[in-house]
Amino acid sequence: MSKDLLKDLAIRVFVIHLAAYLAGTLICAAINLWLTPGTLWFPWVALGWGAAVATHAFALFLRKTRRRERIFIDKCVRSFAVHLFAYVATVLILLFVNVTVTPKVWWFYWMALGWGAGIAAHGWCA
Repeated sequence: MSKDLLKDLAIRVFVIHLAAYLAGTLICAAINLWLTPGTLWFPWVALGWGAAVATHAFALFLRKTRRRERIFIDKCVRSFAVHLFAYVATVLILLFVNVTVTPKVWWFYWMALGWGAGIAAHGWCA
């Protein structure tokens, strides 16, 4: 990574968050594999936290790109795109959890409907 890139505060904060994610995931994996190797729980931590880090990366990309399209310039549209990304990532994770943990009881769509209404309103305003 170049020194010019690390002069930007937003990039430095993201790199710190990424490093914390990697360190936290490795620590959780070590604890999990040491204490309860028969039950893997650290991937759930990595999945949820990883979605947050990916959302942060997406927001940074939208803010730092030099393109002129509305999604990159208009702060409201950019904010909506980031929130939509977080919503889709979270709903997909919850769908995966629902299918793998409680496949006979469908519950993920309640969160998807409630949060989706807020996202729809945000999109309409943007």
